[in-house]
Amino acid sequence: MKLRINKSTLFITILSLIAVGLSLAIGYKYFTMVSTQTEKQIVTPQASPTPDPQEAVLLDTPLQDASEAEKKKHFQKVIEYAKEAEYLDVSGCKGKPVVLFVTNERPVKIVNNDKSAHTLSLNKNARYTIPAKSSEEYLLTFAEGPGVYGFGCDALGTTAGLFVVRP
Repeated sequence: MKLRINKSTLFITILSLIAVGLSLAIGYKYFTMVSTQTEKQIVTPQASPTPDPQEAVLLDTPLQDASEAEKKKHFQKVIEYAKEAEYLDVSGCKGKPVVLFVTNERPVKIVNNDKSAHTLSLNKNARYTIPAKSSEEYLLTFAEGPGVYGFGCDALGTTAGLFVVRP
């Protein structure tokens, strides 16, 4: 028994297979793109807290090789913006207030209203974890004494806020 296929039937069959293959490829690409975006949203819902423009200027600290005038100007802006508060709120991985006056070697209450814990980093050795929906008090020690110290949150690579340390 010989199977006879004419050229037009063969051509239509090949085109149909190509169309199905392209549909599957496009669908797979779209699905992976959407699922990747969804995973990113689930994994890092607060990955990039955006400060207001004034706060962004404060959090952009001068580099060590900046001029003394530039460092002094930044320091003055930070001092003007600094707030007294009963606690530091780190919900959303953003310090509220963004600049907080603290006293060296005195407890600081840190509040986290988010559904997940946050870890504040002052330097490589000073890390403080605040559980979800809770607050903790930490004795913060600033070895270099009074000055302005930045802190990060959850290793995002950005400054989440500043402490102005008084003696």
